[in-house]
Amino acid sequence: MAQEQMQGNAAAPESAVVVKCGISQTKVRGVGKSVADLRAQCKKAINIDPAAQAVVDGVPVADEKAFIITEGMELEFVKQSGQKGI
Repeated sequence: MAQEQMQGNAAAPESAVVVKCGISQTKVRGVGKSVADLRAQCKKAINIDPAAQAVVDGVPVADEKAFIITEGMELEFVKQSGQKGI
């Protein structure tokens, strides 16, 4: 069953960012935050593996601290196929 949560006191649609990891996802107030900040904010809620690759709108993120999320972006944390969790 997919885990879906809302963090940040019911994020307004214009500031909400969908963050996914595997079958789990959450919506958070993330516009203007870095990918690294959102990883830290959501790591327990959706069980983000520290080795997972950040992907925004289908494109891998090279520098999570420098990449700032803007309105309408979707952030996903993925592991290469064949990798197992800890």
